[in-house]
Amino acid sequence: KKVMMNSITLTSLLTACEPGQCWEIALEQLHLSQLQRLQLGAVASNAAMGPLGTVGRWQQVLRLAMIRPDTVSWSLAVNACSASNVWAEALQLAAEGGSLD
Repeated sequence: KKVMMNSITLTSLLTACEPGQCWEIALEQLHLSQLQRLQLGAVASNAAMGPLGTVGRWQQVLRLAMIRPDTVSWSLAVNACSASNVWAEALQLAAEGGSLD
């Protein structure tokens, strides 16, 4: 049977992508979810940031962090920037993220 994509299955799939560094699959699934007009919630958005951040795709992590900014998304974005040695962006995000709480 074919599994219908919803926010729960999308989040599970994106979460599974991080340990294997399957960021291409994560990006593909994000694109497909947009084509299906699936609402990308904060949890799914944050789940996508993990695999992207681990492979240095910090620009895409920043774009995802802007969808539904919360403490987790800011933290993931700061981590992605620092892992990629883009310290100015990481410091700016850390300063902005402090105002979310």
